[in-house]
This record gives sequence, C-alpha cells and structure tokens, in this order.
Amino acid sequence: MHKDSAENLAAFRVVIGVLLFGCADLWHGVAVAQLPPSLRTSSSWFGNQLLAWPISPHLVMALAYLAAAMGVLVAIGLWTRLALVVGTLSALYVLGISQLAGSVWHSHHLLWFLALLTVSPCADSWSLDSLLRKRSNQTQYNRDPLCYGLPIRLAWILLAAILFFPGLWKLRGGGLAWIVSDNLRNQLHWKWVQNGGVLPWLRIDRYPVLCKLLAASVVCFELGFPLLLLNKRLRIMAVGLALLFHLGTWHLMQISFTILWPCYAVLFKWKGVWEWLRRTRQRSAPHTESAHPKDDPSQPPKHPLSKDRSTLLPTITMGFLLILGVGLSGWRGWTQSYPFACYPTFQHLAGEAMPALLLTVEDRNGRTQELPRPWTIPEVHSSRAVALMWSVLRQKSPQALAAYLTTLRQNPVVAEVVRTSCPGRVHFDRVLLPVKPELWHSPPTQRQRLVTLPLPCPP
Repeated sequence: MHKDSAENLAAFRVVIGVLLFGCADLWHGVAVAQLPPSLRTSSSWFGNQLLAWPISPHLVMALAYLAAAMGVLVAIGLWTRLALVVGTLSALYVLGISQLAGSVWHSHHLLWFLALLTVSPCADSWSLDSLLRKRSNQTQYNRDPLCYGLPIRLAWILLAAILFFPGLWKLRGGGLAWIVSDNLRNQLHWKWVQNGGVLPWLRIDRYPVLCKLLAASVVCFELGFPLLLLNKRLRIMAVGLALLFHLGTWHLMQISFTILWPCYAVLFKWKGVWEWLRRTRQRSAPHTESAHPKDDPSQPPKHPLSKDRSTLLPTITMGFLLILGVGLSGWRGWTQSYPFACYPTFQHLAGEAMPALLLTVEDRNGRTQELPRPWTIPEVHSSRAVALMWSVLRQKSPQALAAYLTTLRQNPVVAEVVRTSCPGRVHFDRVLLPVKPELWHSPPTQRQRLVTLPLPCPP
C-alpha cells in the first residue's frame, strides 16, 4: 500500500466540502418534497423506505441547509469529524428524496467520499482544527503516512468504478452494435429532444464514421480508466481524458456532471504544490534568523518514534463496505438504486423515436390545443421534466395523471393555455416522437389514448 501525506488528504476534504455546499441536488430534493405524493416513486429499497414515511418539505429544506452548512465546516476543517457525520447523514436523506421524481440523479459519489472521509484523519492539515490544536499547545498527531494514503487509494477505486462499469455495460447490453450501429447518433438525438431542441454547434450526427469512432473511444476510455491510475504519468493523462470526456458530453448531450469534475483532485500530489509555494514565499521574504532556539539533541524528540495507526481499521472497514456496495451495484447494472448505483450506462440501443406523454385540452366548443411540452419550456429543467413525464407514463394511473396536470399548471406558460380552454377536458396520450432534428415538426405516431379527465377552471 502506498503512503501519502496529510496535505493530499486535506485537499480532497476541501473539495468534497465545497461540493457538498454547492450540491444542486440538495435543492432538487426540496422541489421533490413539494410534489403531490402520487408523483413520487422509487425502484430502490432505500427510496421505498422514504416513501413509507410522510415527507415534509420544511424538514427537507432544513436538512438541505444543514448539509450545505456542514459542507462549509468540512471545507475549512472546523469540528471536522462532527461536520462529516452530520453532513453525510443529512445529505443521505435529502439526496434520497431528490431521487423520488421518476429517475435517479447520480451524485452518489459525494456520499461515498463523505463517508470515507468520516473515518479518515483528513483534518490533520489545512484545517482550523489543526490550527486551534497547535495554538493551544496540544500534542500534534504523529500518524503513519499509510493512514493518509489508504483513504486516498480507496477513493481512487471508487472513482475508477464510476467510469469502468458504464463502459462494461455498454458492451454487455449492446455488444459491438453499441459502437458500429447508429446507436450513438440516436442517443444524441434523444438528448437533443429532451434538452428542448437545442442543437450543438458541431453536428457530429451528420458524420456516421465520426460517430462510430467516438463511440469506440468512449468505451475504450471508460474500460481503460482504472488501468491508467496505476502509473503516475498515465494518471495525469487519465485526468485530462476524463475532463475531455465530460466536456464532450456537456457540449453534445448537455450532461455537465460538474459535481464529479473536482473529485479528480484526489489523483494529484498537492503536498508538492504546497511546498513549492512555501519555498517561493521564503525566497521572496527577507532573511531573518529564527527566534526559536535549536533543538537540544539531549532532549527527547517531540513525538514518539512509533507511528499512530489507529485510523487504519475504521478506514479499512468503511472502504470494504463502500467497495462492496459500489462493486455489486456496478456489476449488476443497478442504475436506479440508492445510495449505491451503477452510473448511467446508456447501454440500451436507442431507436429513432422517443415515447412521450402529450396532454391536449379541449374546450366546451370542441376546440383542441396541445399543452406545451415541459422540456421545451425554458424555465423547466429539461432532463428532470422528461424523467417525471416518463415516470407518470409508466404509472398510467388517473391519480398520477391528474397530479401531473396539477403540477404542470403551476407553470405560467401552461396555466395560460389551460385558462383559455376551461371548463373543458384534457386528453392524456402516449405517443412516439421522432428524434431526428429534421423530423421534429412531424406529427407524433402511434398515439394511444390513456385517459380523459375533466378540466375545471382554477379558483
């Protein structure tokens, strides 16, 4: 096992604290808590436990603020152990609530890393805790460097699993057809529809060969990422390729995944950067003789020669549990589970049409008008709107459909269309939408009427 420094582990702690503070999924959890209960659903054991209890928007909001506050304390290293425990538990609940609106949003790694840091000596450096301990003349920790290296390497394994298993499932689910067919082109078209019809400036879908090369590159990168971490120089290349991969998915598919980008900081040696900055500062400062007397060799050392390894067993235990959960969910391809999940695989071969739920209002005179599709409304988050729509489409119950209409009517654009058509009725149809950009204005196909409900006027 490689040894490491307190500074490298502390830098990772700072990154995770900042990510917890700025995690947008915390506030999505508040929005989900405000949905009608009939719209909340889950396919994971943890989510089903949450659904079994009343969900209070005020409690979820309070815990979201608490988790964000704990992120600040973790980043600055104040009451670090307590902040990590409270932050992990509060984020576990709030992020669990955010998964109940039709799909799982993969910020699981934030919980994994928080739990790992909870049992690590991550506050021994670059923290207010260590500064206060030093100023109060308390004995400083004298840990074995292995205590810092072990949680860092465990974080590497978890980071590698995030990328490796999606690559594995692309081949297990679609085989070579995932690469050599028109699958990637269709995957892009699906995402462009879901993103409200926004097209990237580089239309690689017009170049079939380029799409296939890009698909092969994605699979090779995801499968090869763990191997690149074994070598120091290749590790730097792995970070560059990962950032290039994320930039590509952001541009082509509007999948930013920015909550993962900073986590690659755990792959760098920050102690070397810190020492370089300190040497630069010392060279630029005027030379003065130290006011502290030199150590008397006849005196015993300040620290015992034996190195403290007390944190190794808790770290090993937590690391084993985390790797077991991540490995099992990744091997089984559980993309919709929580708090362990396989990250999005896109393993299924995409077709040229996308299922959708369309709502058409009919006034008392028989005039009909389709309600605006939520993913085309700028104020609505497209991916989450589509996930909620698909969730309601799977349920097909009149209660869920009525609650979905109530939720849509909260948007001013939809409310205006409803106002001009009520009293009347609303038709819920399952359709297939062509995803090719040139066919976006074509009428939907395979229209299936699910239910027709009355459309009362708002009070």
